[in-house]
Amino acid sequence: MGIDAFISGGVVLLAFVLLTNALNVNVLGNRWLGVFLLLLGILIFDKGLFEAQFYLRHPVLIGYTDIVFFFIAPTLYLSVGHFISLATGNPKKDYFHFLLPVLLLPVFIYFILQDPAVKLNRMSAVGVPNAGFTVLLIFQMSIYVSLSFNKLKIHQRNIEVFASSTASINLRWLWYFLMGFAGMLFVFMLEFFIDTDWIFIHSSYGYLVGVYALAYYVLQQQEIFPFDQAVRSDIQQIIENDFLNPKERSRRFSETQLLALKQQLLRLVEAEKVYLEEDLNLPKLADKIGLTTHDLSYLLNEGFGQSFFQFINTYRVEEAKRLLLSDQYQHLNMVGIAYAAGFSSKTTFYTTFKKMTRQSPAEFKASHPAFVE
Repeated sequence: MGIDAFISGGVVLLAFVLLTNALNVNVLGNRWLGVFLLLLGILIFDKGLFEAQFYLRHPVLIGYTDIVFFFIAPTLYLSVGHFISLATGNPKKDYFHFLLPVLLLPVFIYFILQDPAVKLNRMSAVGVPNAGFTVLLIFQMSIYVSLSFNKLKIHQRNIEVFASSTASINLRWLWYFLMGFAGMLFVFMLEFFIDTDWIFIHSSYGYLVGVYALAYYVLQQQEIFPFDQAVRSDIQQIIENDFLNPKERSRRFSETQLLALKQQLLRLVEAEKVYLEEDLNLPKLADKIGLTTHDLSYLLNEGFGQSFFQFINTYRVEEAKRLLLSDQYQHLNMVGIAYAAGFSSKTTFYTTFKKMTRQSPAEFKASHPAFVE
C-alpha cells in the first residue's frame, strides 16, 4: 500500500499543477491531462487499497471508485486532442466521449447499494463489479489509446507546415507516455487474465517510473501554437488543404506571379540567411516577405514542392555541410555545428541531416576528408 499511496499522491500533485494552469502553456490540453492524472491517481490508490486487503475488511466501500475507471481513457484522448488542436475553445462534442460511463452509472450505483457480502463475492481482481465490465473497460481503453496514437502521428506531420524545428513541439514525450500507458493496460490485462500476484504487486514500480518521466517532460513543455487566433485559423486551413487533391486546391497566384514570388523568396533567404534563426516559423517568414501565412505556404507547396520545414531545413543542412567541411569550424563539436547552422536541437539536426543526405553528420564528414576554406 505504501508505494501505491506515494505514487497516487505524486500523480494528484501533478494533476493539481496542470489543473491550476501553473505552466500557462497548452492550457486545454494540460487541463484535460490534469483530469486524466487525477483519475489515474484514484485508480492507483484503489489498487493499493485492494493490495492491502482494505476492501476485505471494509466491503461496504467496494465499488465507489469503479465508475471512475471508465472516464480515464476518454480524458486522455481529449487531452491529446487539445494539445494538437488549433482551436481555443472546448467544443460540446468533447463530452460525448463520456456517454459510455454515464450510461453505466446506474449499474454501478445499483452495485454500490448492494449488501456488502454480495459485493465482496462479486469483486474481481481488478475491482470492477464483474468480468464483463473488466473486458469492456480493457476494450474501451485500447480503442482510445489507439486513437490517441493516431492523433499524435498526424500532429507530428502537421507541425512541419509552420515550424522549422519540431523537437520541442512534436509531443514525443506524450507519445512515450502513451506507450507507457499502453504498457500499464497490458499489465492490467495480465492481472485480470492470469491473476498473478507477482505482476499485481510489482506493477507499481512501473507506474512510478512512468509518473516521474511524465512529470519531467510535462514541466518542460513549450507552447505548441504561440500564435494569435487569426494565424491559428490560417494554419488550420493550410493543414486542411493538405488533405485535398492538388487539383481541388484553389489557385492563389498565376504562373507569372508564382515565378516572381519564388525568385523574391530565394533572394530573401539566401541574402539574409534567415534559416539561421532557430525560432524561424512560417508566420515570421511570411512577415519578412510580405505575404500572408496561407500565401507563403501555397508558394512553398506549389513553387518548390516542399513544406516549410523541408524548405528551411534544406538550407540548414547545406550550411551544416559547409561548416563540417570547413577548416575554420573544426573546433566545433556536432552540437555546435547544429546550432551554427540554425538547428535548435541536436535531435532535429541528426534526423534531418540523415534523412536528406542518407548519412549521419559524422559519416558525411568522414567521407570528405579534405577541408575547404
